Amino acid sequence: MASAVTVDFIARKIAENENISNYEVILQDPNKKGEGYMGELKFFSLVDSGTKKVILDLAWKESLKNPLVREVHPIRDLYLNEIFFYKTLGPELLKVQKKNKIEKPIVNIPKYYLSCDGDMKEYLVLGNMKSEGYSMFDKNNIMTPDQYKFVFRQYGKLHGLSFAFKKQNPDLFKKLTEQILPGFDSEYRGFGESIHFACKSIYDFFSEADGGVLKAFEKYRDSGEAIFKKSLKYKGNNGIVTHGDSWSNNFLFTYDENGNFSKMAFIDFQCIRVASPVHDLAYCFYTGASKEVLDKLDEILKVYHESLSEVLGQCGENVEKVYPFSVLKEEWKLYSKMVLFVVGSMASAVTVDFIARKIAEKENISNYEVILQDPNKKGEGYMGELKFFSLVDSGTKKVILDLAWKESLKNPLVREVYPIRDLYLNEIFFYKTLGPELLNVQKKNKIEKPIVNIPKYYLSCDEDMKEYLVLGNMKSEGYSMFDKINIMTPNQYKFVFRQYGKLHGLSFAFKKQNPDLFKKLTEQIMLGFDSEYKGFGESIHLTCKSIYDFFSEADGGVLKAFEKYRDSGEEIFKKSLKYNGNNGILTHGDSWSNNFLFTYDENSNFSKMAFIDFQCIRVASPVHDLAYCFYTGASKEVLDKLEEILKVYHESLSEVLSQCGENVEEVYPFSVLKEEWKLYSKMGMIFSFIVWKAKTNTPEEMIDVNDLLNDKKYLDVPNKTTYKNSIRNIVIHMHQIGAL
Repeated sequence: MASAVTVDFIARKIAENENISNYEVILQDPNKKGEGYMGELKFFSLVDSGTKKVILDLAWKESLKNPLVREVHPIRDLYLNEIFFYKTLGPELLKVQKKNKIEKPIVNIPKYYLSCDGDMKEYLVLGNMKSEGYSMFDKNNIMTPDQYKFVFRQYGKLHGLSFAFKKQNPDLFKKLTEQILPGFDSEYRGFGESIHFACKSIYDFFSEADGGVLKAFEKYRDSGEAIFKKSLKYKGNNGIVTHGDSWSNNFLFTYDENGNFSKMAFIDFQCIRVASPVHDLAYCFYTGASKEVLDKLDEILKVYHESLSEVLGQCGENVEKVYPFSVLKEEWKLYSKMVLFVVGSMASAVTVDFIARKIAEKENISNYEVILQDPNKKGEGYMGELKFFSLVDSGTKKVILDLAWKESLKNPLVREVYPIRDLYLNEIFFYKTLGPELLNVQKKNKIEKPIVNIPKYYLSCDEDMKEYLVLGNMKSEGYSMFDKINIMTPNQYKFVFRQYGKLHGLSFAFKKQNPDLFKKLTEQIMLGFDSEYKGFGESIHLTCKSIYDFFSEADGGVLKAFEKYRDSGEEIFKKSLKYNGNNGILTHGDSWSNNFLFTYDENSNFSKMAFIDFQCIRVASPVHDLAYCFYTGASKEVLDKLEEILKVYHESLSEVLSQCGENVEEVYPFSVLKEEWKLYSKMGMIFSFIVWKAKTNTPEEMIDVNDLLNDKKYLDVPNKTTYKNSIRNIVIHMHQIGAL
């Protein structure tokens, strides 16, 4: 669900608090992916209505509302902590400066303006320091040793204030810090799983040649989560208020004329807690340090300690009594292990070089180089990341192989609510085993010309949390994806249905001519979306409720007929998904236009088609493929030609079955196809409600499965004329043919 709080509401409240009248609200660009932490970050300004001069530049940070995320991550605790810091704890920390008569600001943090701590309504509005010339350090860059020294100098200042606060007002320090909520100190399963799987993967980075590292890292492989929790808990006497989430995305910088850091501001205080200074420092250090920086740890720690000493001296305290350098070094050895936080969100342990080497060995290729190409655009990969690369001859530079590497999502939150592992195991099984058997039907029936086109299989991994698949990249053969924003013509639909007739024809023939092998293989298909996964069902439920409002009594019985979808859309979908007939074949399963590739003739007509993405394969009615394909892209013109398009499919099916020595009237008559359409096309219609969202999104609005976890707004029905008209046409059509 989208936020009930609007920017106008926020602006009005702040204007009242700051005695601002005659203002306008100017929205700015929202945060890029990765800039907001477990929430949505929006920027806006209050400008004078007359002069148009900026009065305030503001950043509005709003918590995630998705209950699936809030169940496995401590969203509420984190927002309450940050609100508490900016409203109460931070100001008390800064008062230490005033009490010790330090005029020049020691640390920079955003100014607090407004907040809400209501459950599921948490938000925080701060001054936007980007308008003061601050900017975020590009997380893809590596900080130099001098930049690390600058950052550690700022941590020396922040920690110095905290040490002084604790020493000079211990009762207030204790009273306030006891109000900090546990956050990641508490039991939230998503984070622990992330660490566990990451440590298992990282173990494979080492060998016996690494001089004892492999043996030493075994305990992390086996008990990484437990070690992390132990190192997170501080048992010493030097606990202060720590920043808690000290990687480079949570700092803002200004730069001098030479491009060096000149000022730094701390942001994101969601993970504050009483801990060792080392918890901040080690997290900051290891989340970005190059080999050069790692080798200068002692030097960088000395810079921190000198800064700490300076601030404590200004506050009338002696660093040797408060936190000597020797104690810092001792605590580093004890608590720097908490850096395992980093590996919880690490990148894939499998590299393109590893993949290339395995394929080169398998294909007897030597003297090659690896050339990386552009990755998939958002929305092109399904529940994973898709990368393209080539093996080229080292001498001639000619391409030897063009490859597509498809890797599963590792996010444990996503894997809990979507059947990621099942889907990847299905696709690996199809390309390695089931697909080749299907194509063998051609050979056994002495059909020389290929009936269907699918990518060539090269390599895969089916280990849990490591699933990947490497295929031939058919784009290098002239194939390209149909732009999902475009609508296929009736003739284009006929072309696609003709290809489905061929694919289904092979499957019918396989089942009829080798029933035992067909049964044996298809029984190994994983459940995928047939199983109980919360995320998908919730999406259907909320969407059907919203679509009900597209209709009125003027729509001739459609409103009444659609009531059952409003009330029980998820149950109807599940029922129509299950096939109870005798005509079950191996179906593609995910048959919208993003899962086809085409070549074109000189007149821009489809000339060849390849099927891709076999993650959702299952034994079902041909109608499950056809209706899903049909309704996820059909215009009113196409809907009106359903009968004509189905006849093209059936003629193609008949032709392939005939080549295999079978009679379509005995295998799957047209009358049975029509009967099953009325029974099972509901599945395609309901899928279309979801897919048309993607089809009507701009590239900027495209989402992936990770986004579905970020906020309920991604489950909302788009407020777009194209979406509404398309869905209305489909539902009315279903009612007219008696299938609703």
